[in-house]
Amino acid sequence: MSRGEAVPSDFAVTRSRASARRNYRIAALALVVYVADVLFGKAGVLFKFAPPLRLGDVGEFLVVLIAMVFFVAGLLADAGVPSNKSAVTEEES
Repeated sequence: MSRGEAVPSDFAVTRSRASARRNYRIAALALVVYVADVLFGKAGVLFKFAPPLRLGDVGEFLVVLIAMVFFVAGLLADAGVPSNKSAVTEEES
């Protein structure tokens, strides 16, 4: 690291990791909602019943979009976190 760059504090690293985990969980939840909707729709076609709640095309798109946005946000939060402290201290010397 050059002299002008700041080393992230332990609090910032912990906060960033927690944010990344939260984003991954929201993305996983949205993906589960999407998969459940698709499976209920398929079961409705196979067993000839109308599922009580369907998201529809726009709803499915929005759920997948939400999953992608939160997954990318999690990746970006992870990218800002150094993998280990030894790499940070080696770059300083």
